[in-house]
Amino acid sequence: MKPFFSIITPTLNEERFLPKLLEHLSKQKAKNFEVIVVDGRSEDKTKEIARRAKKSLNLSFYESRERNVSLQRNFGGQKAKAKYLIFLDADIGVPPSFTQKLQSIVTAEKGLIFLPAMYPDERKPETRAVFRVSNKIIETSQNIGRPIPSPGALIIEKNLFLKIGGYDEKISLAEDHEILKRAQKWGVKAKFLPTLKVRFSLRRAKKEGRFKTLYKFALSTSHILFTGTLKEKIFEYEMGGQYHLDKKTKQNIEKDYLKKIKEFFQP
Repeated sequence: MKPFFSIITPTLNEERFLPKLLEHLSKQKAKNFEVIVVDGRSEDKTKEIARRAKKSLNLSFYESRERNVSLQRNFGGQKAKAKYLIFLDADIGVPPSFTQKLQSIVTAEKGLIFLPAMYPDERKPETRAVFRVSNKIIETSQNIGRPIPSPGALIIEKNLFLKIGGYDEKISLAEDHEILKRAQKWGVKAKFLPTLKVRFSLRRAKKEGRFKTLYKFALSTSHILFTGTLKEKIFEYEMGGQYHLDKKTKQNIEKDYLKKIKEFFQP
């Protein structure tokens, strides 16, 4: 039977997080999907993990000619058999009812692009409060011509994806924002789904420091909301699960970014 969804995940050294995502997918109540993993020539056990998952999932594994998250997503989109594409980063988590609930929503609403709500992988009240505000910003932004994406998760109809040219492989930052903005030029706005939740990993915040992560979010969001775009590379954003910082480096970075945050919000 032809799948309703093609779940596409670009990877680079994701031996730690990919198994969790694949386990979540293997436990889905509705087996209405295929999984496509497009790897950027990982140097760890990512390939072996993906190939072992073929025993429990309808999974295809490909190696990309280069390490480029947009290129890897586009390759997966071209290989996809389903009508709808679900792009999920390797560190995203989904509940067992995810694909079942999403198919019901897509069938009922007949939209072309959907964004799930994000919740953090920790229970701290202050963190969850930040995510509630972030979800509201994401939802509101779709209606003001300056769309902000749900980080690491996007659902889009395949024909539209191919028609607008997929992700821009020339940019290294905010590729999710760029494709949403380009879709709006074609007259298609993303629908935010507050009842469809995915778990967002705070691994970057834990490794870089919360102040640095908050600064990056504030800076990128303000660029999009106030200028309508994010063309220039305003900070580094490295792909891959190999990204680590030692404790001393992390502390120094946190001090530096706390200062930047204070400067950012000063009139």
